[in-house]
Amino acid sequence: MSTLSKTRQSRNNWSAKAIVHGAGLRDAKKAEKRHEAKIERLEEALFNSESEKASLKKELEKVMAAINAQQQPCVEIRVICVLLVIDAVVFFRSISRILNSFKK
Repeated sequence: MSTLSKTRQSRNNWSAKAIVHGAGLRDAKKAEKRHEAKIERLEEALFNSESEKASLKKELEKVMAAINAQQQPCVEIRVICVLLVIDAVVFFRSISRILNSFKK
């Protein structure tokens, strides 16, 4: 092989390698931009979900407080019934009559 053909072949090999390397770099940059955009979207979604979670938690606390306020008399009646059965040795079926006599 002559020196000129070796130079041409070396130049052609270098050119092909540079083209492949450049394409790889461009693809890597594009992929990095896509990943950064995806990370930003996910961070925004996470922030939105955390704020939504906090608002739902506050709403749940309000609902639970309302439910507890409504159920308070029921719980007290249940406690009275159980205590009557345990302490007063009263049959469970007679508790409703006893409670009705207290209401009058």
